[in-house]
Amino acid sequence: MAQQQYAQQQQQYAQQQQYAQQPPAAAGGDVMQDKLAQLKTLADLKAQGVLTDAEFEQQKAAILAG
Repeated sequence: MAQQQYAQQQQQYAQQQQYAQQPPAAAGGDVMQDKLAQLKTLADLKAQGVLTDAEFEQQKAAILAG
C-alpha cells in the first residue's frame, strides 16, 4: 500500500513539474487562449486528484497573474 501511494505521489509530482515547465504564453491575441488552455489543464489535474485545492489555487493565481 505504501509503495502504491509513493508511486502515485511520484506520478503527481512529475505531472506538476511538466505543467510548471510549459512555455510562456504567446504574445498578442493568443495570450487569453493560452491562459484558458492552462486553466483547463489545471482543472483537469485537480479533477483527477493530482492537485490539492491549495495547489490548484496557487497555480491558478500564477496563471492569471502572468
